Amino acid sequence: MLIIGILAAIVVPQYQKAVAKTKTSTAISQLVQIMQAQERFFMATGKYTLDLQDLDITAPVSKYYTFSCGSASCYTGCTAMPKNWEQLPRIRMIPKKDSHQCQYSISHMLDRWYCDGHTTGTEKEFSSEVCEILGGVYKTTSTMGREYLLPH
Repeated sequence: MLIIGILAAIVVPQYQKAVAKTKTSTAISQLVQIMQAQERFFMATGKYTLDLQDLDITAPVSKYYTFSCGSASCYTGCTAMPKNWEQLPRIRMIPKKDSHQCQYSISHMLDRWYCDGHTTGTEKEFSSEVCEILGGVYKTTSTMGREYLLPH
């Protein structure tokens, strides 16, 4: 029984990480489709849209993530927000095309994929580990969590 307990303690967390990676990878694929549709919308109109209904795709439906696009001071980005923030990371994409108004101070953030893991204080949580499994490189800890830059 001791051996079974030790094996379970090792195998179960690895299985949970694999499942979370699959869920997050699916969300990334869906977000890629949104961003490709955003690029087509931009080419046609000269701007990005905040309304997914404006795009030439059916907005993705996910049991684990909600998808949206939002605007900050000088750019529009799209997000896959986990329904369970402690177990899955948030994925963000900030395009470069409509960033001509951006200050130099945030130019390093543009045309990048981000993975934000949940934190409790300075503690790295499970969702941050998923960011690392996806190949994310840790950048900083902010009010949004532990921020990782994803390869693309």
